[in-house]
Amino acid sequence: MKTREQLVLRKNHRFLIQNIDIKVVVECLYEKQVLSLDDKERIPVDATNDDQVDKLLKILPRKHNAYQILLDCVDDHIREKLQQCTITEDEIRKEDQLLDDLVRGILNDIFCCEEKANVSVSALEDEVRQQVIEYGREYRLKQDHLQGLVLSTFDTVSLGRRGGRSKRTHVYKNLSWRQKDSESDGNDSGDEDAHTSQVQSSPCIEEMDVDEICDVLEKFDLGADRFNRKILTIFKNEKVDGKIFKCLDSDDTKEILQEFSFRDRKNLLIIRDELIESEKTGKPVTSVNKQQKGKAKIKNTEPKGHFRESFRKFEAPVGHLDNYRKSAVIRTSITRPHNLIEPVHLFLNKTPKTPVERVKWIAEETVRFASACMNERTNGTIHFGVEQKANSECLEGEIIGIDVEKDSCKRAIYQAITSHFYEDQIELALNCIRPVEFIDVNNVDSSGGQLVVVEVDIVPNSTLLKDEAVYVKFDEEGMVIFRLLNDDPHPSSLTDEQIRQYMRSKKELSIYRKQQEEIPKTVPIQENLRQKFLNLFCGGCETLTEEMYPIIFLSPLECNTVHNFAESFQFVNDIEPCVIFDFSSSSVVDGMYHFIEIEKEQVVKVLTTENFDKNSDENKEDHERRNHLFDDLRTSALRPWVFCNGYDVMEEQPMDVLEWKRNRSEGFKEALRFYGDEVPSGRAMVIFLLLSKNYDVLLEAAEEVILKFQDQWMLLSPSEDIANSLISELLRRQSIDEKTMSERCIVGLPWNHVNIMLQNLVSNNKRGSCEIATSKGAFCYLRDKVRNEMCDLEILSMNECDDTEITMDKQKLEKHSREAQESFFRGHEATWWNYWFGSDHILQRSQHSKLMNILTEALNGHQHDDDCRVAIVNLMHQPGAGGTTSAKQLLWDSRRMYRCCIVKQITDQTCDQIALLRNYDDPSNPKPPIVLLDNCDEENVQNLYASLENRARVAARRSETTPFSCFCVLLLCTRRTNLPKKIDDSVVLLKHELEPRELDWFNKKYESLEQKYQNENGVNPRLLISFNILKENFNKEYITRTVQQYVDSIGIQEEQFLLLYLAMMNSYDIDFQSIPISAFDTMMSPESNRGVISFGLVSPQRQRSKRRWESNMSQPLQVLLNRSSRGGLGTNLQALSIINKLFAREIFKFLQKKLEKETSDAMLFFLSSPVFINQNRSVDQVKKIVKDILKKREQLENGKKETFSPMLLEICSKEDPDKAAAVLLKGFNMTKDPMIAQQIARLYMSFKNWEDATKYSKIATHLKPKNSYLWDTYGLVFKNQLQEKYECCLQQGTELSMNETREVIKLANTGIGIFHKEQSVSEQEKHASANDAGYYNEVHLVILLLDLLKVSSPIKGNKLHAILVDKELQYEKVGIPDFDRETFEYLRTLRFHIDAAMRKIEDKTTQLKNSAVKNAYLIKSGFAYRTLTRLRENVDSYFGEDTDEVPEHLSEKDKADFRRRRIRKLGGRSLANILELRREQEGEQKLELIFTHLQAILKTEENIEAFDIKSFISVAIVLHITKTRCNPYPFEDLVALSRRLYIIQSDSADELPYLEVFLYLMMLHWPTENRGQLQLYPIGKLPDAMQKWKTAFQKNHPRQMDGNQYRMKRETTYFFLGKGQGYDEIVYYEELHNSHTGRYYKGDTVWSQPQNIERLKRLDGILIKDGTEVSVEIKTAGGNKTQIVIPTGTHIGQRSLWQKRVYFYLGFTWLGPKAFDVTQDDRKSSDSEARFHSKTRKTASKNVPLQPEPDVAQQILGIHKSLKNIEHLKGMNGRSEREENLIKREPELRKRLEFLIKSRQELFQY
Repeated sequence: MKTREQLVLRKNHRFLIQNIDIKVVVECLYEKQVLSLDDKERIPVDATNDDQVDKLLKILPRKHNAYQILLDCVDDHIREKLQQCTITEDEIRKEDQLLDDLVRGILNDIFCCEEKANVSVSALEDEVRQQVIEYGREYRLKQDHLQGLVLSTFDTVSLGRRGGRSKRTHVYKNLSWRQKDSESDGNDSGDEDAHTSQVQSSPCIEEMDVDEICDVLEKFDLGADRFNRKILTIFKNEKVDGKIFKCLDSDDTKEILQEFSFRDRKNLLIIRDELIESEKTGKPVTSVNKQQKGKAKIKNTEPKGHFRESFRKFEAPVGHLDNYRKSAVIRTSITRPHNLIEPVHLFLNKTPKTPVERVKWIAEETVRFASACMNERTNGTIHFGVEQKANSECLEGEIIGIDVEKDSCKRAIYQAITSHFYEDQIELALNCIRPVEFIDVNNVDSSGGQLVVVEVDIVPNSTLLKDEAVYVKFDEEGMVIFRLLNDDPHPSSLTDEQIRQYMRSKKELSIYRKQQEEIPKTVPIQENLRQKFLNLFCGGCETLTEEMYPIIFLSPLECNTVHNFAESFQFVNDIEPCVIFDFSSSSVVDGMYHFIEIEKEQVVKVLTTENFDKNSDENKEDHERRNHLFDDLRTSALRPWVFCNGYDVMEEQPMDVLEWKRNRSEGFKEALRFYGDEVPSGRAMVIFLLLSKNYDVLLEAAEEVILKFQDQWMLLSPSEDIANSLISELLRRQSIDEKTMSERCIVGLPWNHVNIMLQNLVSNNKRGSCEIATSKGAFCYLRDKVRNEMCDLEILSMNECDDTEITMDKQKLEKHSREAQESFFRGHEATWWNYWFGSDHILQRSQHSKLMNILTEALNGHQHDDDCRVAIVNLMHQPGAGGTTSAKQLLWDSRRMYRCCIVKQITDQTCDQIALLRNYDDPSNPKPPIVLLDNCDEENVQNLYASLENRARVAARRSETTPFSCFCVLLLCTRRTNLPKKIDDSVVLLKHELEPRELDWFNKKYESLEQKYQNENGVNPRLLISFNILKENFNKEYITRTVQQYVDSIGIQEEQFLLLYLAMMNSYDIDFQSIPISAFDTMMSPESNRGVISFGLVSPQRQRSKRRWESNMSQPLQVLLNRSSRGGLGTNLQALSIINKLFAREIFKFLQKKLEKETSDAMLFFLSSPVFINQNRSVDQVKKIVKDILKKREQLENGKKETFSPMLLEICSKEDPDKAAAVLLKGFNMTKDPMIAQQIARLYMSFKNWEDATKYSKIATHLKPKNSYLWDTYGLVFKNQLQEKYECCLQQGTELSMNETREVIKLANTGIGIFHKEQSVSEQEKHASANDAGYYNEVHLVILLLDLLKVSSPIKGNKLHAILVDKELQYEKVGIPDFDRETFEYLRTLRFHIDAAMRKIEDKTTQLKNSAVKNAYLIKSGFAYRTLTRLRENVDSYFGEDTDEVPEHLSEKDKADFRRRRIRKLGGRSLANILELRREQEGEQKLELIFTHLQAILKTEENIEAFDIKSFISVAIVLHITKTRCNPYPFEDLVALSRRLYIIQSDSADELPYLEVFLYLMMLHWPTENRGQLQLYPIGKLPDAMQKWKTAFQKNHPRQMDGNQYRMKRETTYFFLGKGQGYDEIVYYEELHNSHTGRYYKGDTVWSQPQNIERLKRLDGILIKDGTEVSVEIKTAGGNKTQIVIPTGTHIGQRSLWQKRVYFYLGFTWLGPKAFDVTQDDRKSSDSEARFHSKTRKTASKNVPLQPEPDVAQQILGIHKSLKNIEHLKGMNGRSEREENLIKREPELRKRLEFLIKSRQELFQY
């Protein structure tokens, strides 16, 4: 029917209803074939005539020529009425325009103009048709009309063709698909049709040019990492277009892709086949979409029917979060319409085999259900892919899913509507039937394609349907009316009687529907989810001010869900969770782990539940492994990421719930228990992030979590659909109640909203890009990933603080300056912003220029000494004097030239991180970085220094250029209360004293601050206490006055005690550490003692949770305290400290007086306080500080350490030792720290409580048996007991009985045994500095015992000497009353003990060099030598001989022993001792005597020992060096003796071989042209001797083993090979220096001195093994040649010398021969000196020996004898003048006795 005719009928609709005779007209129209039989039958069914006419008028517009025939069938008056009806052209145009306007709107929404783009005509028509249908209109546009609409809508678009001759496609040129709005609201299902159309409209493969095929390949593999993109370059170069690409085979790929792997070529062919298949089927290729391959499959771990799904929201499109889980259950109680607005649900799961049959079935069932719903006037949804389950209580379905092609399904439904509904009701049906929706089924285990549930909503609006009866027609059933009958959602066809009943009731049904539609919808009050979140997370505040420990639980992601992680989940990184529990097993692309680790470049520590489970395989193998893990987690700065249900990298697959409970739940519980204990009580915030419905295992874990962290959790889910099942299950299990669920589950807040909220809350300082200097003067960027990996270091960027957001905004910059300055002046540590603002914030101290000069010298290698490449700059400062600020100033000023960093903590990774910083992006010749070590533990610094030195040696070997002089510079900033009086030039001191210039700066700054304050633009400067302390030049009166003013203002008792404890700890803690805020929770919040405090809301009525105590501190308290951020895993972690140590001390004194508490009382009160009720990470930190306070000792001005910690010293001096012991005992009982047990033992020892000292020494060594220092304390208990007896006997002159003598010997024996244990443990320690105290104390103890025996025992004088040294003395001949054999035998063993200990001490002192870092801490010169000299003299006083006259009655053997004892006493113990004799006043005379005795021994062949020969060779060489005798012994005989010595030693079983044996063999038998006639040791055996030398060296010095390289010291070098003959071929090292003038040449400059070039023999060889060895060719006397390989003294990094002939000097170290001064210069050229710049330095004479110490014990005996005589004389009458004079000397004698006792005490201290 034409438009005009339709408008006529519409205008006369009411007239026609009232006048048409319906029966006549219908019959007439039927006869003339306008109406069909179905039409004829449908019309009369309506109950009234009006309804029948209305039905006819709805049918006629769809009939051809119906209008003219209708005129023929009606009465004349009706005909005239219709013919007279006027219809204007404008009305016709408007009617026709309605559909065109709709189409134009659709075109503008979907398409846009784009040059060179095109869209196929067929694709555009398909898209427009689909959109028109969705608008509820029947599509009746012809193609030419649609083309006209397109061309008129888009001016630049034209029709054209694309493709080859065989297959050309009609397209719209310059037209493109409009992109979907990327900022979707989350409910868009994705423009899948548009995408499909795009695929269909794109050119086929063979028609693509080179650029098009490359573009397709690049997009195809986006993110999949299957395709090597370098192939695209080959394609473009070789002009590979689509046609060639389509025909590629494996041979072709081999030819053009020769350099690519088989995998790359094979993947290319696979991709090609997938693209061709996609082109054939029209389906998009899976690889073009977001990657699924890399995702781990998540098992559907629930039993069938267990997981409860939620319906998609009715009449809403599918959102990106909407999906169903396979086998989940979906329920509804609505099976029959009662409330017509509430939808009825029908579940169907018939699965026809073929896709065509499947979509046809879906379409027909949709028509049946839709027509039934329309007739019932009820909303409804039909679900395909859901299997209905038997359930008497409700309608229940199981999600199965079906495989269906979506476009085919949409077309089939439209075709079914148009074919099964009658023409007059098609548009009605299209308006009531909503577009089909496809909901993905999470079915990743399926081997087929993606399963979906197909859903169609039916909305029979009363305005559309009115009182229509909806008929449908089917071939088998004919014309049918469907309804929903008998509570069955399945459509039922009506019988004739049912139809008649329906016709009578349908009007009432329509009215009822309309009434229900008009009922206002109940709009739920929108909950403010943001405020709810804020209430839970931070007490309702807009900023987070309190300390928190977030713990995040992640459910697995859906495989087919794409997230914009940066916009949605940035907060996961920003809130700094202390741990993340991830229930996904995947770590690859498109996961949360990948986002954090790869995209955000964060460094995490990956763990699994296996690591925590004590019964796992790895923990069963190593029982300590789990404890080590816990220790590491407590200290590590890396964020733990725990994979709770498998980990794909380790091929651990996810488990279902039952498997997980059996195999992984225990490990998870252990992990949860660990973090539950570590996090301070009430400070946790557990956040469940429900990212999908795959949370079966997480649900099981959630019960444990919620129980562990009651009222400290929240659940976040973006939709109810995701969260409903978990919440309902937790309610069912009674894990939570309704109230808790309502309070703590935040459902419906999109992730991007959560992200924005948390980013605003967590005010993390955003780090900009880090630029660091390079050796070329440029800068490079340090990647965030690398920067985060170096977690031990704070790296200073060249562009630090260059934040344009602040610096370019004047107001922001001014505000930031004010805040940074105020914070610094209050006492916080200076930030880099303070340095950025320069002199307005930071005063550059007067010592800065000196420090910078020292630093520059170090950086330039002028501190370089031999092979030490790690330079040290030492800044010592008193607490609060500004040392750290000054040190950081050095870094700030150097950052543009050097890489600078601060060590935050020293771990076993710190050395690697410093090396990485040094070499990063600058590997060729990097500059040394400057490393600030601010008040770090001395032991840790020594370990780090040793590790860096080792790393420097390795780096030198690998260096491609000339060897560098400095690897890095350690800037040691050390806090000392007592600064040393004498310092080296390289040490700078900062005291509590300012210079006038500095005071002037503070005064001017104060005036400026005061002015700003008056102008209301700043803080009151009087509140800036730290600033004012400096301004007042550390004035004590100012500090006292200020303390009194503020402390008196604090009235709250809890705050007073908080201040007392903080002041006490800061006063006595040498390191002045801050204390975590959360550690005081139990004290400041008493309610926390009764259980866990809720971190968020506890009831809906309360708007906010109670603020924590730190937010409510009083103003005076806040002024006195510094609140600083602290490191750790958590959010907004904070710590408290007093502003300044001086201030802390004054506050503590004031509060002691006010609260009437002594120091011990305050400490005991603190240790019993509620602070220590709980056990967590913060309390552990407090315990660590307590331990430091109890055991850490200050260093005195002389470099030694105090006896005890400052607190203990004060308690002992001002209170009582028992109180000091009580404090230590309380501390030990709380911490069980063996080092505190050691302090208890030392305290008892100092007060001579030997029983308790022994008890706690035993406890300490039992707790930590591998600590040598604890064994040393244990041994000292017995040594000091013996010393007490000794001093008592000395002072009182008492005599010991034989029983008492046996007791003291037993005491000494016990102590010696313990010291032996200490020595054994010390040699095995690898991570501590060398502890040689055991050797010294053993010698002390033996000397002490012998002194006591000599002075006060029955064993005296010559008898004691004979027992000690006479091997032939028999027990029976001793002749001492009550002297038992056991005592006799024991005393004879003392010589062996003391010889071994003395050898160890001497070898360690003379054969090894000290480290530079030890010298930086211990500023004492010659300490070891002076101690050693005194020990040697005292030992020799008992075991040596005082005369050179050998008794004639002795046998030859005994005479030899006598001579050896005399030799030792004269100073001939070792080569080092003999060399030192050169410096003594009577040294030459002693050398001659020693030489004479040795000659006498060598004459008796049968009594010769290795000691004799090695000593003889040593003396002979030294005599020649000193020119005392030239050629003191024939050189050829000396060579023969050295060979004999080597043989004797080889046959010996001595535990400590003499290294001199190897030294002399190698030095005297090294083949030279001048030794051709000598009987040298065979050259072929020299390498074997060198290996034995190395073995002997490592046996004597076990700590120098290769496995302990980080603690290795360098061995000393005594001799070099010279040019002369005989003795002149031996050159002593000190002869190379002008030592008699005090001039020592620095480093390598010694080799360039002319006199040394003349003295030393220059050898040649080939430099091999990357510059570490030299291969030397040796020619024998017989003309034979052989090769000997010797190591270089230092690594030769100059690679141009490798594998070339080089020249060197041969030096003989204690480890073997080495090559020194390895160059290509033979040192024969006359200009050799000009190539070197001689740098000499003056040094004081080293190790000046002390004058020989008299026999102190003998002197004491003499004094005691005189005092006894005086006492006897006092009782006599008639004394002579001589006797009177003797009595007058008593005071002098007692004073002398006191002096001797004191000197003895000093000897026995180490």
